[in-house]
Amino acid sequence: MIAIYKDTNTINANLNDPAINELEILVEKYPKYLMFEKTDTLDTELLENSHHNARRLKKSDQYIESFGVAVLGHSRLGHSIIGSDADDKRFSEVLEILFGKKLRSNYAIQEIRDAMHVMTTIRYGGNYLITYDKKLLEKSQQIFSRFNSTLICNPNECLEKVKKRLYILLKRTS
Repeated sequence: MIAIYKDTNTINANLNDPAINELEILVEKYPKYLMFEKTDTLDTELLENSHHNARRLKKSDQYIESFGVAVLGHSRLGHSIIGSDADDKRFSEVLEILFGKKLRSNYAIQEIRDAMHVMTTIRYGGNYLITYDKKLLEKSQQIFSRFNSTLICNPNECLEKVKKRLYILLKRTS
């Protein structure tokens, strides 16, 4: 199963993104091999401006939600889990790779939430995290090298990688 996690900026409620449209068609056509997932952080971000995000919230309801480790002030009750020491260590490493080493209290809200997206995707073995966030995209190789999972990529890159993997999977089963 190829799990594709979505960053908040890739919710395609208006169907304006051709790469995401094509990924959605593939996920619908091959549910045995592909699925979209979202981190709990995605809806947390959308709910902060719910009157502006009604269509995006409705679209996000289609995706399976993976509960991330609770981060005080950033997580929603009932949509997160209590983490382990290993989770805390992983979260610290993700923060440091993405935004440099500093005290947790010195990270910006968006930095914490971006790290939550990445950490949750890693925790559940997501193959891809699609985003348009340049800071995350720039750190993709470092994240992949450190955790040996999860490629952070833009929707076009993800589409190409998914097509190649899907071709191999379908060839094996025919």
